[in-house]
Amino acid sequence: MFANNSRLNTTKYLILISFILTVTACAKPISLRNPAYSPLSPKVTRFNTPTDGAIFQNGMRVGFFDDMRARNVGDILTITLRENTNANKSARTETTKGAIINEVAPVITGSDVKVNDKNILENTVDSDRRFSSQGQSAQSNNMSGELTVTVVRVFANRNLLVRGEKLIMLNQGNEYLRVMGIVRPEDIESDNTVLSSRIANAQISYGGQGVVNDANKMGWLSKFFQSSAWPF
Repeated sequence: MFANNSRLNTTKYLILISFILTVTACAKPISLRNPAYSPLSPKVTRFNTPTDGAIFQNGMRVGFFDDMRARNVGDILTITLRENTNANKSARTETTKGAIINEVAPVITGSDVKVNDKNILENTVDSDRRFSSQGQSAQSNNMSGELTVTVVRVFANRNLLVRGEKLIMLNQGNEYLRVMGIVRPEDIESDNTVLSSRIANAQISYGGQGVVNDANKMGWLSKFFQSSAWPF
């Protein structure tokens, strides 16, 4: 009997270990490179063939007073990241409801109905209900740095759609930074930079893979206990 129980327990452990290994093997690593953020190559411009003896060639020179800020598809633009957000939220609810009902005992045949000197027909109902809940949430984000992006589209009003990413490979993991949004040409500084706070519909994402990133993640079983599927 003891041997059968031992075999049964061993089988259960093997099934559990096989299940965990299967779930772990099915987890696919997140690709750091996102093809949607790849630079868009501009159309190839064919310059005029230089003529012998000519000093200036059309399309081959840059004017002394030309604006070197990004304005065409394929141009690069440096984003200065200055993001600082703080959010706090708190909620508290408390309700109380009480009721007392006293019922006067009737008199039967001119006297009270008593048992052991206690009127058994006299009743008092006391009800008291209370509910109290409190919640608080706080979040703070701070990001600074620079990222050079490329212009992928020029709208009819001359606004620029820019996007780009940076991949940093470290010895304990990889990190990526992605930025996409719409920039007004008037917001671009003379050194071809623009603040991230000036980007419309900005999508800024920062993440990575590695030992440090894995340490900040909950396991699948912990996620189950923390999810709404857990009934308690």
